Amino acid sequence: MRLYHSLLVFFLILFLGCTNDSSDSDTESEVKTYTLPVSVTPSEGGTVSPSSGTYDEGKSVELTGTPSTGYVFKEWTGGVTGTTNPISVTMNSNKYITGVFELKDTDGDGVTDDIDTCPDTPSGETVDENGCSDSQTDGDSD
Repeated sequence: MRLYHSLLVFFLILFLGCTNDSSDSDTESEVKTYTLPVSVTPSEGGTVSPSSGTYDEGKSVELTGTPSTGYVFKEWTGGVTGTTNPISVTMNSNKYITGVFELKDTDGDGVTDDIDTCPDTPSGETVDENGCSDSQTDGDSD
């Protein structure tokens, strides 16, 4: 009986020692990392920073879209969506994100500034392909 008791204590100590060692090493190696590749559309529309990276799980990354001249930031698509700029992304998986930019339309007439020959169209007026309404092209004011 004494031999049985001694063997039981020995195996119990051995078992507890092994489980403690392995759980400590498992905890240390469980840090996950995720990738964050970022793209821009159209490519000439602007930049996003950071442009890519690898981050630990739970890390918060702030993405900022900066438009090129003649463009405005429109939205984020992919692993995060919305129009907030900059935007904060929590890394809990691999995220593929696109910063979307569009040409400016300052007067909101549906014709972008790069081709709008009448940049101050009154609100609500219908315009031609050049961005001009009838009131803007009527030279004799009748």
